[in-house]
Amino acid sequence: DFAVNIPGEDHVESVDICGKYTGRGEDKFELSGLTRGKANKIDAPLIAEYPVNLECVIKERHPLGSHTLYIGEIVDVHIDESMIDSNGIVNINAINPISYIPKSGKYYKLGEALADSGFSKRPDKK
Repeated sequence: DFAVNIPGEDHVESVDICGKYTGRGEDKFELSGLTRGKANKIDAPLIAEYPVNLECVIKERHPLGSHTLYIGEIVDVHIDESMIDSNGIVNINAINPISYIPKSGKYYKLGEALADSGFSKRPDKK
């Protein structure tokens, strides 16, 4: 089992700290100042400060040489209620999720809407 913890833009320092250490010899929570959150359905910690946490169970493992690809099923979702708008929609701009691109060595903000769903038409239907 594992958790996917989605950090916001203001968490980039803690993400960087966690990315620099394996966790074998040091406690990443202690190093980064993050708080262990309790999962409901899995035996893995959530990161309490991060706005989105996904509890997952492992369905498949694929060894890829230098690492292993895990395929999981999401069994529970935690979203900070302040990240949900009055219509019950997750506000991606409030979360300000980030990603890291290893080859560039940089962190990036995500979240710009590209198009509304349904804007495309089937090529065979004019």
